[in-house]
Amino acid sequence: MRSIFNFQFSIFNRQRGGFTLIELVVAMGVFAILVTIAVGVFVNAVRDQRLLTELMAVNNNAGGVLEQMAREMRTGYRFCEGQNPGNACGTSGSSVAFTNHDGEKVVYAYDAVRGILTRQGGSGGARALTAENTSIAYVSFTVAQKNQNGLSNDDVCNPWRITIAMGVRPRNAALADRETKLQTTVSSRVLPREAPKAPESIIRACGL
Repeated sequence: MRSIFNFQFSIFNRQRGGFTLIELVVAMGVFAILVTIAVGVFVNAVRDQRLLTELMAVNNNAGGVLEQMAREMRTGYRFCEGQNPGNACGTSGSSVAFTNHDGEKVVYAYDAVRGILTRQGGSGGARALTAENTSIAYVSFTVAQKNQNGLSNDDVCNPWRITIAMGVRPRNAALADRETKLQTTVSSRVLPREAPKAPESIIRACGL
């Protein structure tokens, strides 16, 4: 009986003896490695989330600017200033000028130096449309007068169709290679013959 008691007591003492220094060092090393990995994953996740949020903000800003231009162009007219009444409108460039529904001369233009898109209307100067964190890589405005399918039959009586293409990217250097390409086509609701002060030749050519 005493031998059994001594055996149990020795096991109890061995269990209460704790870890050796080597075991403690190994455990702390493994714990430190796991903590380092967890912290690295967390930091990367936070950084990626921040960059993704910034990228979404830039794309939302560019989309809003595109929609603003399209909305004003839908009710605009006289997209080819000085257009020959006998020729359909056909222009392409980094700016577009027209008259909006209030009779105000409007110019949308790309400022390549500052990487922004501007709007100039009335007697005021050009103002930036894009946010400070948004860089415009390029803008192209193509104006044409095509039939309903937009593929052929250029005619001075067809409504103006404006295709806007632009590339945007964040100004953040970490996202400089994340360029988003946007494009939309707008058809003016104002027919050339219905535009205020339309040339008499266009009114005659296109009918009442």
